[in-house]
Amino acid sequence: GNYNTLSHNVLSHGSFGIQVHFSSNNTLEENTIADTGTGIELNGGGQSLNTHGNVLIKNALHDNKYGIKIDGAASFSTIQLNTLKNNERDVYAPVSVIGNNLISRNNFIANTEKNAIDNGFDHWNSSSVGNYWEFYVQSGFCYDNDNNTICDDPWGIWGNGMNFDYFPSTVPFVT
Repeated sequence: GNYNTLSHNVLSHGSFGIQVHFSSNNTLEENTIADTGTGIELNGGGQSLNTHGNVLIKNALHDNKYGIKIDGAASFSTIQLNTLKNNERDVYAPVSVIGNNLISRNNFIANTEKNAIDNGFDHWNSSSVGNYWEFYVQSGFCYDNDNNTICDDPWGIWGNGMNFDYFPSTVPFVT
């Protein structure tokens, strides 16, 4: 269905935590999902706008194979203020047909440089702030010469979509 809110759930030890298939304008808020194959999946199937406008906010996703998976025609969704920790892939968008999802103000903790893969065309920052990438900040390659809490260089997102976080944060976001 559409226009649902799913909040304050604790889910673990399954193939999926929450799946949103062919459903739009839902809010997934303050859920904790651990030890699953995929924490949250947005999947729109083919090329129509049938999974769009969803909001994922303040969720904690840890120790999953994929924290958040965006697939098919899942588009125009907002993914903000989530903490993704110790997942094999925090955000995985293998085939994002339409994309245009906004992924910003999230914390990517305890992962490697390939913690996000996006083969689509999504937006990894708003007009002024991106995400906190612990690996990037702690690697010593994130310089903040003007002390504005934004790394001076963008963080490249793995995949063939040519995506970047142009405003990676030097400090984690309060979620």
